[in-house]
Amino acid sequence: MSAHIDLMPTLIDLCNLKTPANLEYDGQSLVPLLSGQAVDRPDRTIITHNQRVQFAVKDKEYQVMTERWRLVKREKDELYDIIADPGQHNNVVNEYPEVVKDLYTRYEKWWEENVPEPDWYAEIYIGSEYENPVTLYAHDSFSRKGQKIWVINVARDGKYEIRLNRWPVESGKKMVENKEGDEILKIVSAELIVGNINLLKEVTPDMTSADFIVNLKAGTTCFHTSLHHAEEVKTSRTDCVYVKYLGDAEPGSLSDYSPSVPDEILRQNYKQKVPMFD
Repeated sequence: MSAHIDLMPTLIDLCNLKTPANLEYDGQSLVPLLSGQAVDRPDRTIITHNQRVQFAVKDKEYQVMTERWRLVKREKDELYDIIADPGQHNNVVNEYPEVVKDLYTRYEKWWEENVPEPDWYAEIYIGSEYENPVTLYAHDSFSRKGQKIWVINVARDGKYEIRLNRWPVESGKKMVENKEGDEILKIVSAELIVGNINLLKEVTPDMTSADFIVNLKAGTTCFHTSLHHAEEVKTSRTDCVYVKYLGDAEPGSLSDYSPSVPDEILRQNYKQKVPMFD
């Protein structure tokens, strides 16, 4: 049995890469199997979890898999003997309560080891010497009341150019165009919020992006972006945001800057809807 976590150790072996002696993998190299070697591989447990929510929820639609068993958590527990029933047609959950208990114990252990802390967020780095500029995509953002919000780690103090685009830059599309290009939307302004910085810029029909220059301190914060229509309550999202480190911050510009706290921003007035099985 193999899984996505086996990809990295397998590629490391195939490419004969050197790694630190104390490096530990979640996965296993598949090279011995691919090369036809007889390998005594211990039974392993693979767990997958369907969350599709912004804050992790225990016991929400998971699967615990071994070479023989599949414990599936949906509206009710399902257990399948994969050796006898590879098509998973015969639910034997009532016949093997001890197996269900054992597999659920493995799930609980996995959950405790892997669930993120309540205030942990995947941060996107900007301003790093290893990647500059950086593109922020809507897929990696949170949505709150017409805004897109990214959790950002500013790698170093400095001056940054932040370009809000409704479309990928390579499309050449104007900010006011719709997807099909046959309608002009009444987008009149673009808004950027970073910590206690709140900037608004007029959008004209010929613009492909709304460009801002901000001075930021190193550390964690949030980017909020939105495009406002002439109708006050209507907004459009920024699908791509391009961020570039330009150099040192302007003298004295950082003294009044305060970053935002992602957990406070993202949980404020937010009620998570949890579809247990989707």
